[in-house]
Amino acid sequence: YLLIVDYFTRYMWVFLSKNKSPPIKTIEQFFRTYGNKDGTRSIRTDQGGELARSQLFRQTAQNAGYAVEITGADNSSQNAVAERPHRTLANMVRAGLENAGLPYKYWSDALLHAVFIKNRLPHQTFNNKHTPYEKLTGTQPDLSKIRIFGSRMITRKPGKRSPKISKHSYTGIFLRYAKTMHNIVYLDTMTKKIKTTTYAKFDEAHFSFDDKPPGAKILLELGLKEQPPNTPSNNVPQSLNIIKRHPDATIPSQGSKNAAGFDLYSIEKV
Repeated sequence: YLLIVDYFTRYMWVFLSKNKSPPIKTIEQFFRTYGNKDGTRSIRTDQGGELARSQLFRQTAQNAGYAVEITGADNSSQNAVAERPHRTLANMVRAGLENAGLPYKYWSDALLHAVFIKNRLPHQTFNNKHTPYEKLTGTQPDLSKIRIFGSRMITRKPGKRSPKISKHSYTGIFLRYAKTMHNIVYLDTMTKKIKTTTYAKFDEAHFSFDDKPPGAKILLELGLKEQPPNTPSNNVPQSLNIIKRHPDATIPSQGSKNAAGFDLYSIEKV
């Protein structure tokens, strides 16, 4: 895959490829969409053959008005802005696959979802007050619909509905979002094909399934923890402190053992 990090916003893009051939078409499209049109423009990369040692890549960058800066041999720290995320994303991918109990052939989906999340987390470059997504687009990201990688989900079948007694839904495993959070990419558990939908209900703890992966088991255990017996609830007072301010006053009392409240009395006939 090709990872591109914008130095000023720290926003990341990841582009998948079948081999290590220079992804020239991808880079050209990136320049047209996100490239700077003026000012100081440079690309920093390591000495890998698919980029720095590719004459075609250097020519493509030059045509777009970019200078290519090559780091020293075995000195990834010179390009830490792009090199450090590789380790972070690798950890997120491994954790996601292990958490979901999915085989490694879905690593690319886990990678795309990891980048999606990372762009929407506060970044230390901005004192953890802003996200790369916010710096790039000028708007705060909507985190309300983010779901756990590998969650079980149900989506309705597209097109015309079948007869009423037929099944109207698919069951799947959530893999990632497409370009927007409105399009959900999932693995159809019946056909084993990867599909896209715009409507889904999620079961992040796999509550309705017997074969639960490690992450879902932990979520379920956390959700099923019960309060110890006879533990008072935080919003119900367990004692009522009363000050008797008049000699004729009557202390509030319960009319019966199971009464929901206390009876109040007045010293005046009203």
